[in-house]
Amino acid sequence: MIERVEAMLAAAAGSLAEFREMLLAGFPGTDAGDLANVMAQAMMAAHAGGRAAAEDAGA
Repeated sequence: MIERVEAMLAAAAGSLAEFREMLLAGFPGTDAGDLANVMAQAMMAAHAGGRAAAEDAGA
């Protein structure tokens, strides 16, 4: 699923509206609220991973 979302984000070329439409079209059976929750969790995990990597690099 992550690879698919990453491909959609790359294809949207910086347009959040286009990315949103691609997400909704790419996951038609998924409630928009549920998809938003999954995306929020993924972004929090990516942020935490980036912070941990930065801390490791600075240590």
